[in-house]
Amino acid sequence: MTGGTLPKVVSACCGLSAFAVAVVAGLAADNAGDVILLRALVGMVACQVVGLVVGMIIERVVIESVESYKQSKPVGPSQPAELSSPTPPNTGAAAS
Repeated sequence: MTGGTLPKVVSACCGLSAFAVAVVAGLAADNAGDVILLRALVGMVACQVVGLVVGMIIERVVIESVESYKQSKPVGPSQPAELSSPTPPNTGAAAS
């Protein structure tokens, strides 16, 4: 995913989930249709904002974790010789 995609996905999922829950709960409580839709829309917008913030936090934590891992385990010419030229795996089959 490119930068900024994760918060949008989390935001959309939270908003649509809140909408669905509000509609089902409103129907289960036998509320009027306009009341159900109004509450569902308000819940969707509120949860979308919360989801956007949560998505931004998740994205930042993941990026920092990846950068920390890259710094602690650098890949480059300083690798041991045994890692730079891999040997074929031993399958246990007898050589003919």
